[in-house]
Formats: sequence, structure tokens, C-alpha cells
Amino acid sequence: VALALLVMGLSIWELFPPGIWHDDGVYVLLGRSLARGEGLRYVGVVGSPLAPKFPPLFPALLAGVWWVFPTFPQNTLLLCSLNLLLLAGAGGLFAAFLHRVLRLSPGLATGIALLAWLSPSLWRTALIPLSEPLFLLLLAASLWSAARMEERPGIPQVLLFLAAAGAAYHARTLGVAVLAGGVGALLLRGRRTASLWALAGATGLLLPWMLWSGAAAAALPPSLRDTLGSYGGWLSGQLLQGPGAFLLFFGANSVHLLGRFLSLLLPGVVGLPLWLGLPLVPICVLGMREAGRTTRTLPIAVGLALVVLALWPFQDVRLLTPFHPFLVLGTVLGFRRLLVLWRGSPWRHRTVAGLGGGWLLVMIPMSLFRLGSGWPGESYRVRAEALQEAVRAVLEKTPPDAVVGAPELWPGIHLFTGRTVVPSAPFHPLSREVPSWGSPQEQFRLWIEAGVTHLLVEDGGRTHGEALDRVDALCPPGTVQLLDMVPGQFLVRLAWDRACQGKVLAPD
Repeated sequence: VALALLVMGLSIWELFPPGIWHDDGVYVLLGRSLARGEGLRYVGVVGSPLAPKFPPLFPALLAGVWWVFPTFPQNTLLLCSLNLLLLAGAGGLFAAFLHRVLRLSPGLATGIALLAWLSPSLWRTALIPLSEPLFLLLLAASLWSAARMEERPGIPQVLLFLAAAGAAYHARTLGVAVLAGGVGALLLRGRRTASLWALAGATGLLLPWMLWSGAAAAALPPSLRDTLGSYGGWLSGQLLQGPGAFLLFFGANSVHLLGRFLSLLLPGVVGLPLWLGLPLVPICVLGMREAGRTTRTLPIAVGLALVVLALWPFQDVRLLTPFHPFLVLGTVLGFRRLLVLWRGSPWRHRTVAGLGGGWLLVMIPMSLFRLGSGWPGESYRVRAEALQEAVRAVLEKTPPDAVVGAPELWPGIHLFTGRTVVPSAPFHPLSREVPSWGSPQEQFRLWIEAGVTHLLVEDGGRTHGEALDRVDALCPPGTVQLLDMVPGQFLVRLAWDRACQGKVLAPD
């Protein structure tokens, strides 16, 4: 299965430069920092601050590539192709998990794995350096070890589970759901002593990263804390400051998460037809309950992870993709269970069979079409072109000691130009008074504090347009100097003095 998936991945793979989005560029930056012995730091950002937002395991894996092949961008091929091996290996491990742990037949286990790995969204995460493929591999290993722990809850099995789930947690914070799921499964099975050992071990695994990332986030400049810091402080702060607004945020996110769940099971279906797939939800829940007869960790971990995702301030379907194979598993097992239960009712049996067949007739052809048409890399091509233009402009129009601010492309700009960079806008997803990228005054304070000399304006000026208009209106002509412009983005130099800064910072 793993070899077949590797061939599939190679057939659709494209090479993209790292840094086309925020996270992929940061992972590569952190990998380089670790390989050079500089620690988990945003080396290249003003002040080289510590990096508490990104768990260290995937950067450590990339550091191995940097250590063996330290020349950039010549090592881009290896940095960006690593995820193909991880995702294919995860598929093989997932199929083995279904056969060895859930005791599905080899044919059914293989079929479910191949069906899940047809997902175009899943393969999107393998085209650039993102941590989802590694997390999925470790998630399958964790759930396998959890099932063995539930079956034989001795110290060796508990330690094996903690090692696998701890690795998953240090690949993505969502791994905390697996640790909690394993402890909860032991409690539900009445294994109290084993659950206490597992809880103690899980606490020991969680605390070091939590304490370090909390201290590192507190050491960040206030204007950069929400963009470069961990989300733990953000979540607790939002809940304490405005519990009502946070509950509304959680509710809206839950609805969006449901839509993403359906979009993974029904790729290519949008709008009202997508909500026709709502019957798949209870069927998937039923299938998870069936899987829970063998390992209770699986449904508990997936359920807890979905709750965490509904609380997450950054919403994107890729956060859900590592759980996509398990959602496909639940859906298939749910259909199988209903077909067995309703064998004696012809109309119910035919209805379930028709619904299941209709789901497969949508999912399989649309997935194959998207994979064959290059959909996984579609948005990446646009972003790669934007990064290429940004790198060209920065190299041609800025001095080597420039400090370049950009909303998203700042990691890629540093990787390809060596310029010092900084994220140029705050992040306030719950704010109702100002946009999520902050008010002009907040942006000004960030630029002043970081010493920004040049600004890459992305998204046609949506993020920084209002702030730059204010500078133009209140400061002398030529304060904002346009250096380069292409459709959708432009590079400017900020030639402002203290008098200008005082004017733009003053309240209206």
C-alpha cells in the first residue's frame, strides 16, 4: 500500500519553493536554525526571537536535511519531497492498523486506505514542507500502540503508547487529544492503575513544551506575540476577556468545521449540495462507535481533536486533513454496520446501500479528477509566482541591511534574499472593532518597534492599504515610496521620521 501511494504521490507531485505560505517557510527556517545549532528560533526575524508556536519534531526532521545538505536553495528538492515519503508511509501504516488492530480483512483494510488517500486535500499537505504528513504517520502509530495498551495495560505497553503519542504531540499540538484519549480509554475500561501511570507520563510529556513555549511567548515583543507566539495564551486570554464572544466564535467555528468535514468526504461539492451530505455525519459517528469496540482511544481522540479544532483561531481545512482517513474509516464502518442491522428490512437496506453507493460515486471520481487536473497545487502556483516576484523586487530594490515586513511571505523572503524580515500585521480573529489584521495604529507600532524600512504589500493592499493611506495623508510627500509593483502586490520604502510617526500614531 505504501509503495502504491508513493507512486501515486510522485505522479501528481510538483516542486514549489518553500515560503509560499506562512507555515511552510517557518518550518524550513526553524529546521535551518536547529541544524546550525541556534536552537528553535526565528533566525532571520528581527531579534531572532524564540519560536514557541511550532512544536519541534518536524523542524528537527528538516534539520536533518539541512545538516546533510546545507546549501539553499539546492536542498529545496529534498526539503519539499520528504512529505511524500511520510504520507505514503502513513498510508501503509494506516492499512496495517486496520487489519492488525481493527481486524478488518486485508482487502477491506487496503480498500479503505486507498479510498482515504485519494483525498486531494491530503496530498496538498505533501507538496510543501508542512507537518501534517508526519503527524498523520505518528497518529496512526499512536492509535496502534493505544489499542495494544488497552488490550494489555502493562508498563511496557503504556511506555510504548506514551512514546508514540508524545512524538505526535511534539509534531502537532493536536496530539494532546491522543494522549488524553489513551488515558480516558483506560479509565473507561476500568484500568485505573494503568490510567494513572499513563496520566503521569502524559503530564511529564506535556509540561516541558508547555512551560518552554509559554515562557518563550512571554519573551516576544508584545506587537509580535499574537503572530509569532503560541495559541495557548491567546485562547485563555480571549476566553477571560470576552467569554460570550468566544462562545459565539466557538459556535461559528463548529459550523465551519462541519462544512470542512463534509468537503473532505465530498470533494468538489460546494454550496447547498454539500449540506445534502449531512446524513454522513451520524453514519460516521456510528462507525466510530464500532471502531471503539476494539479501541476506545480512537473515537475519544478524534472527538477531542475536533473540539480543539473548533477552538482554534486559525481555520483551514488542512488542520482537519490528518484525521480524514479516520473519518473515512468511520463512514465506511457506519455503512457496513447499518447494512448488517437492516438486512431484514429491504427498503432500509436498499436506502443505505444507495446512499453509500452515491457517496462513493461522488467521492472517487471527483477525487481522481482533482488529482489528475492538478488541483492540489493550484493555489500553490499562484503563491509561488507571488513569492518569485516578491524575491525579485526585494533583491533589486532593497539594500542588504533592509528590514522587510510582509503579512505572509516574510519567511520565504528571508530564505531567498537573506534580508531581515518581520510579520507586518497583528492577528485578532475575534475583534469586532478592527479587522483581524489590526488597526493602522497597531500596524504602525509594530513597524516602529521592529524597525521596518520596507514593506511588501500583499492581497492588493487589503491588509496595509488603510495604514499607508494614513501615512500619505498625514506625512510629507514621498514618505511612502513605491519601489516595485505587480498585480496584487507592491513593495514600498517607509521614509518616515519621528514627527511623521507621532502624527500617524495619534488617535483620530
